[in-house]
Amino acid sequence: MRTNIFWALSIAVVFLFLSACDKNPRPKDMPAPQPTTIKIVQAGQGLDEASVVLHPIEGKWQAGGTTDSSGMATLFTDGRYQGAVPGKYKVTVSKRESTGGGPSIPDAEKDPVGYGKAMSAAATAKPATFFNLVDPKFDSAETTEATVEVVQGKNDLSVDVGAAVHVKIGK
Repeated sequence: MRTNIFWALSIAVVFLFLSACDKNPRPKDMPAPQPTTIKIVQAGQGLDEASVVLHPIEGKWQAGGTTDSSGMATLFTDGRYQGAVPGKYKVTVSKRESTGGGPSIPDAEKDPVGYGKAMSAAATAKPATFFNLVDPKFDSAETTEATVEVVQGKNDLSVDVGAAVHVKIGK
């Protein structure tokens, strides 16, 4: 679960950094993004810490974001322009977790004994195992069944990804 929180926070920080630091106007060929939020629902509840990407059916401007504790995500086009460009989209949703993979490694200067023990444990630890927590069909624009349309004005969208799953990734 810590891995999911780390990735969700990392993505949120990148989006905030890019939106705060980018003083350049949007590209000339980009239509004005419209304010857009999307709620991701799984098993009747908002799905937190999920990555959401809108893939344009026609056009080139993707939008994406990460859901909060209620399953809501504010979308950004091209990672820096708040909102989504009007058009029809396929929606991908992913949320993963990992198990195993060894201990966390403390700072060697602050805790040399703990560092040494953690490094020894890590050398013999089983590799991490990763799981999809959303039906894998939502992982790809080619396989997702979810579509939405962004229109002029405020857009409050919703996608239901069905039942909760725990599907091992890879071998």
